[in-house]
Amino acid sequence: MITYRVLQVQDSTDGSDFVSTASSFSPSNTVPQVISSSNINGPIYVIGNTDAYSTTSGSRPIAPKPSLVDNTFVVQVKKRDEKRRATHNEVERRRRDKINNWIAKLSKILPESPQDVKGNGQYEGHSKGGILAKAFEYIIELQAAETRLGGYIKDNKKLTTAVDQLRAKNFALESENAELRDLLQKHGIDVKPSL
Repeated sequence: MITYRVLQVQDSTDGSDFVSTASSFSPSNTVPQVISSSNINGPIYVIGNTDAYSTTSGSRPIAPKPSLVDNTFVVQVKKRDEKRRATHNEVERRRRDKINNWIAKLSKILPESPQDVKGNGQYEGHSKGGILAKAFEYIIELQAAETRLGGYIKDNKKLTTAVDQLRAKNFALESENAELRDLLQKHGIDVKPSL
């Protein structure tokens, strides 16, 4: 069975610390005792049998509790964080530069509209958002033009086929007309050639 007790360490003016407990159950072998009174991290208390920790020659040396934060570890973490932050900033700067370069290239290939030219005939630069919006509108215009051109190509193919058929029919009629003229001339009828 495990019992828990509330311990309260009180400081006295003479430098000796003592422990007061609040418990209804207090066997003699579980009274807390000060084992070591070092000023490094405070005294060390043992609840239970202290025979394992002390000998007749005095108290056994116990390693003091390590400090909560190791300063060298904090410095290493800060250096690692700074390096990670610097790497991240460099990657982010390259990404921004790449985006800015592509936006600049886009702005150079976009056609100028009358709204882009100032009164003195010089080109007025746009913000990145303005350039992207103009590129979007231009792409939509190109898609609409491509759709229209696709329709024109189909119409052109149909018209080309119709023209080829009419040429063939015209050639056949001209051949037939020439045969009929020859026949009329054989019979003595003079026919004027048509243009």
